[in-house]
Amino acid sequence: MPAHSRRLVAVLAMAMVATLAVTVDGSAVASPSASREAAPATAGTTATASDDSLNLGADTVRPHQAGRAAPVQKWKVRTLYYYDALPAKWDWSLQTAVAKWNAAGAHIRLARVAKARNAQVRIGYGNIGSAAGLATVGATRNAFVRLSSRFSSMDALNARNRVAIMNVLAHELGHVLGFQHTTARCSLMSPVLDIDACNVVPATIPGYYKCHTLDTPLVQRFVRLYGGRARYPSASWCLIDPLPQALTGVTFTGGTSSPVAVHWNRPTSVPAGSTLVVKRWPSSTCGAAPSWAETSRPSMSLGVWLDQPTYDAEVDCFQVQLVNRYGAGPAPQKRVLARWVPSVDAPVIGVPSYDFDAEQFTFTASVPAGTTLRARWDAAHPTACVTSPSGGTDGDFVQVIDGHGSLVIPGTLPQCVSFFATDSETGRSSSPTFVTFTEPTWPNPDAPVVGTPTYDFDAEQFTFSATVPDGAALRARWDTGHPSTCVTSPTGGTNGAFVPVDGGQGSLVIPTTLPQCVSFFASDPETNLFSDPVFVTFTEPNWPNPDAPVVGTPTYDRVGAQFTVPVTVPDGAQLVARWNSASPGTCVTSATGGSSVGIAFADGVATIAESGTSPRCVSFFANDGQHSRYSVATSVTLAVPTPASPTIGTATWDAAASKFHAPASIAAGTHLVYSMTNTASVCPATTAANGQTLAVSNGVTDFQTLYPHQCVSFFAVDNRSGVTSASTQVTVDAPLPTETPTIGPISVMDRLYPWFEAQPAGIAAGNKLGYQVFAGACPQTPPAVTQWRTQRQSDGYSGTSSDPHADWAMFPSPAADTNCLVYTSVDWFYWTGSRPSGWLTERHGPVLMKEFVDEGPVPPTVGTPVWNSTSGKFEIPVSHVQGLRAIYDPSDPTTCPPPGTSGTQSISLLQVGGTAQLSPPLPHACVTFYNDAGQGPVPVSFGTPVDLTVPQG
Repeated sequence: MPAHSRRLVAVLAMAMVATLAVTVDGSAVASPSASREAAPATAGTTATASDDSLNLGADTVRPHQAGRAAPVQKWKVRTLYYYDALPAKWDWSLQTAVAKWNAAGAHIRLARVAKARNAQVRIGYGNIGSAAGLATVGATRNAFVRLSSRFSSMDALNARNRVAIMNVLAHELGHVLGFQHTTARCSLMSPVLDIDACNVVPATIPGYYKCHTLDTPLVQRFVRLYGGRARYPSASWCLIDPLPQALTGVTFTGGTSSPVAVHWNRPTSVPAGSTLVVKRWPSSTCGAAPSWAETSRPSMSLGVWLDQPTYDAEVDCFQVQLVNRYGAGPAPQKRVLARWVPSVDAPVIGVPSYDFDAEQFTFTASVPAGTTLRARWDAAHPTACVTSPSGGTDGDFVQVIDGHGSLVIPGTLPQCVSFFATDSETGRSSSPTFVTFTEPTWPNPDAPVVGTPTYDFDAEQFTFSATVPDGAALRARWDTGHPSTCVTSPTGGTNGAFVPVDGGQGSLVIPTTLPQCVSFFASDPETNLFSDPVFVTFTEPNWPNPDAPVVGTPTYDRVGAQFTVPVTVPDGAQLVARWNSASPGTCVTSATGGSSVGIAFADGVATIAESGTSPRCVSFFANDGQHSRYSVATSVTLAVPTPASPTIGTATWDAAASKFHAPASIAAGTHLVYSMTNTASVCPATTAANGQTLAVSNGVTDFQTLYPHQCVSFFAVDNRSGVTSASTQVTVDAPLPTETPTIGPISVMDRLYPWFEAQPAGIAAGNKLGYQVFAGACPQTPPAVTQWRTQRQSDGYSGTSSDPHADWAMFPSPAADTNCLVYTSVDWFYWTGSRPSGWLTERHGPVLMKEFVDEGPVPPTVGTPVWNSTSGKFEIPVSHVQGLRAIYDPSDPTTCPPPGTSGTQSISLLQVGGTAQLSPPLPHACVTFYNDAGQGPVPVSFGTPVDLTVPQG
């Protein structure tokens, strides 16, 4: 470079990645290579991958003055003038780049001049090799910006191209203003411009680019260098071209009986490159248009757009929008409408006639061009005309040649057939044309020739010679209810069959009743017409009796309560079993004698349920059911085998449960029965004596005996037949009670004198307190007791099971003053009382004694008297009452007399609930209240004195 133009030049290494090719004609914005630094005088974009490792911080080169590099200088002006030598197609890119720097808020601005001599910076194309741009750095004479001449053929109207070149020029102007490369990836002064990665031109917002071309750090450095106040764009995205005005007069019509039409007022003025866009997509709501929506660009001067016909009914969203050359525009106008589906004309069908030779119907037919003819009918409802091209049960495509069509006859006539014209391309069908096909007049076939039948015993059918007309089938009919009557109609009688004819021979399975008149008809399967009948009488052949069944040895299944017997019967025969229920041991010899035995016969084994009668003789017969023939009898005796005796282990007495427990096992299909006699040492030989069924649970059975020491017989009894095993005899022994019971305090029972009560304790579960009362003091040794009392208050005498004294013993006092209670613990064998011999008084434990004193009933409790002046009586609370009495001493009324004192006088009283009412004998008297039980050794209680004084006034 000449010495007279010593300046600092920077080369912009603006490497564009391969995806950044912003071209219309195929040329890239910049090389897809990485950036590199140029010669010391300039900085530029390079095309070699090795430049990725360059230290971009060393790209500042000072001017050489006397061999020394000079520092970068800022411009000391408020306005920096530039001359634009680029073609007009880059005006938007350059003017936008200049506007970005001028709007940043620094005290220096760029201004365009018309003549190059008046400019400090010249901007134009340059042959700068692979670099995208080239510029001087900082304030210097003859400053310039060079845009690679490779871009001269680039489409400048392309949005990405416009924005990319704008960023290149803004970058180069940044060098001119004194800024060198930065390492920030998406900074304007980065040596690499990546449009996609830095989202400079967003793919999702057509017609917009990123407003922040100058990044925030660059703006701040710019203001620090030249002074001023930093300013930033208020929006994130800026328009490349202005938006057109929204369409007016937009209406959406049609869709039901005509194509959808979108109308608009023709715009008078729109930005260059603007287009009108109509979009359609299936949707019942109009949201954002999907990328796959069908798109049309009609001329906006037409004022109308028409939807194309469709052949699939659907509801779509229709959208119209006026957009600029980059696809940006005001909000679209939308409407949901059903698309119009054109109809297909119905075919014209003439009256059908039947072609007997071709075996089909023919008719005239006319269908619209481009359609095919289709027939549909409902064989299940022949009089119902199908209204849908997919309805009915049957159908066929009808070929139309020279205005005529043909159709094979449907199965049922008359039959309504619906004809549809179907569009070959769209599959759309016309409305139906209904035509009724009626039955043609068919000739009846000739009658068959049938010979005399003979019976084939091996094939089990009749055979005979038979001749039928060609194409006809042979059918037989007969009436089993009237076998001698010959059927005259092919649908008459009760039975029928189609007869196979092979080589002039026919065969027929024998009817049920013989002799039988059978009528033969020749049947035309196509016309369903029949000949006149030919009558043939079938007579009964001489049938042999079947062989007798072979019967094996019966086996008894005790669990299933059934016998299984191997039996072999002749082929085709059924097995029948009979027995004599009145005399089971007598074998039946006739297949109709005795009573029927229910059997299940499968795989050569007969299964017979045990009847409960054993033994019994069962006779088996082979039955030819088809001919009512029976074999002779084969008899076998079915006897239920005696079950094995039960196994019974050692029995233990459970006093709490009042039962014996013993291990037990019995054969499956049996139950356990035990028996005993009133003589405890004798075991019965059968179940007849007191036989009772026992349950066996988990290998244990529970039972009770008449006596604590008893011989018991156990038997296994078959569940169904009742056959009983031999006995298993076991002797059981229940031990006596061993516990020593205790008795709590003995007291007279309230209001129940002469009964006394006491609470027992220490009695083992299952045992009871046994007691007896003797008059007088207890002797040194307990007296003999012939019968122990076990009465408790819950036994229904004075209390219930919920009474707190329910389990207390109660007993009457035999004498006044001292008495002796003798008591012990008795077991179940004593108190159950179920034996014929009565009480077992010895079934008790240790005997104990306890004295108590009988002093008479409980005295009454008397409360404070209350005077009732209205009634003139005292009202006195009382309790513990048993025959309440009141007395006073007339000779000494102030002294309360003891009960039984001579000279006393009774006072009448009325007891209402817990209150006694009485009239005082004197204004002041001492009254004695006492209980008179009226029974027992000491019927009168001690007295309760009460002072009664009538209030004065």
